[in-house]
Amino acid sequence: MCLSSDPVLMLLQSFAEVFTRPTFSHVLLLVCGTLLASGRRTVTAALRAIGRGGERHFTTFHRVLNRAVWSPFSLSRILLQLLTTTHQCSPCTPHAAH
Repeated sequence: MCLSSDPVLMLLQSFAEVFTRPTFSHVLLLVCGTLLASGRRTVTAALRAIGRGGERHFTTFHRVLNRAVWSPFSLSRILLQLLTTTHQCSPCTPHAAH
């Protein structure tokens, strides 16, 4: 898998709690394919980029986006927590307008 890099996988693992285990495994494949795809970032392009263009259960991957039960608000909360802990500034000062 293209996401075998420990830091990347650890980062994505932070979002696992939002998904069911089967859905999260599909999410990982879609993220990997999206990173590798050229042109439009579609589910089809993502699957082709990781060599799964002939996937028999192609619709399963589409369901991750349109039917699976997960909350974008939960994902955004986790992302915000990751960003604030990773990029803490002390003290934060606004940039002057040019």
